[in-house]
Amino acid sequence: CSACAAGTFQDKEGQVSCTGCAAGSFQDQEGQSTCSACAAGSFQDQEGQSTCSACAAGTFQDQEGQISCTNCVAGSFQDQEGQTSCSSCAAGSSQDKEGQVSCTGAAGSFQDQEGQSTCSACAAGTFQDKEGQVSCTDCAAGSFQDQEGQSTCSACAAGSYQDQEGQTSCSSCAAGTFQDKSGQPSCSECATGSYQDQEGQSACSACAIGTYQDEAGQTSCTVCAAGTFQDQAGQESCPSCAAGTSQALTGQTSCSDCAVGSFQDKEGQTSCSTCAVGSYQDKEGQASCVLCAAGSYQDKEGQETCALCSAGSYQDNVGETACMLCSKGSYQDKSGSPSCNKCRDELTYTTYIEGSVSADDCQGPLLSFKVGKKGETQFMTNTGTISVKANEQLDLNAESGNWIVRHPNDPYREYFIIKQGD
Repeated sequence: CSACAAGTFQDKEGQVSCTGCAAGSFQDQEGQSTCSACAAGSFQDQEGQSTCSACAAGTFQDQEGQISCTNCVAGSFQDQEGQTSCSSCAAGSSQDKEGQVSCTGAAGSFQDQEGQSTCSACAAGTFQDKEGQVSCTDCAAGSFQDQEGQSTCSACAAGSYQDQEGQTSCSSCAAGTFQDKSGQPSCSECATGSYQDQEGQSACSACAIGTYQDEAGQTSCTVCAAGTFQDQAGQESCPSCAAGTSQALTGQTSCSDCAVGSFQDKEGQTSCSTCAVGSYQDKEGQASCVLCAAGSYQDKEGQETCALCSAGSYQDNVGETACMLCSKGSYQDKSGSPSCNKCRDELTYTTYIEGSVSADDCQGPLLSFKVGKKGETQFMTNTGTISVKANEQLDLNAESGNWIVRHPNDPYREYFIIKQGD
């Protein structure tokens, strides 16, 4: 008899032919009475075969004698041939198709379980910059992400901040603060001398001249008070007006010098004071007034000069409001004098009125008198003749025996006195 060829068998005696091995089985030797089932991990879909085929990668077969292999289901894979099972996709990866040789995990997504057919997109506020990860990372403070499935976070822009992790937006810097860099977890207060009245700014503004700010983190500057000034921007205080100056208005860049006739002896004042009577000031911007010198006076406030005592008067003190007439027996022929001159011989010569302006007014005793032409009266003394005009009132004082000459325009005012001789 002839031996059955490989791929066939005959299990009975006295047969005229051999039978091909059924699909799912094989026979690799001649003269066999049976066929062997294809092992798990392999298959044979035809009859009369001497071998079985290994299941392709992406498929498996967990039973013997099978005519086909089964695709790996979604969420699993098989990267080798002839396998009896598939492997679940590891955490961090997925597979949404059947019969695949690998699993994938894209950046911007994650999967924290095995054997999954999909990965989850990273939520807003998180990111994942690597493939095959089991979780996403929160955006760091100073950054944000407002969309899902992202591989990076965005830095907060200048003028904004974020002080927490895993956020979907940044917050604008509040008024009074700023941020000049991107990606920051906080904003900085405006420094003294500056302000910011709007939100979301990258810089603060310097306080304008005439204003100041002595506190940090402010939304406005304060105008300089009256009595102060500021001529530079970005300052934290206003200097007081110096002595000799003043400022009545607020928010000013300078102080005004005190005018002539006025003064200010204190700092930070809103006005100047007028010079008192008896004093003067002829310069601007002064801290005091000057007392009128001896020989001068001032009877009005706020003056820039003192008046000189006129001839016939004097002032021996400083800071006076009036001059005094030279007493009888003295005279002064110059203005601005601190004293009067005495007659050359006080026992014999005298002036007959106060306020004499000449040494010629020093006269001796009356010797005689006569009425001259046109009603003029002439008095003779041992120093000369005194003429009294007709329009000047002439009286004899019965009590003293002296002749009194009255002023023509004021009969109550003594013009001069002529003493009777002994």
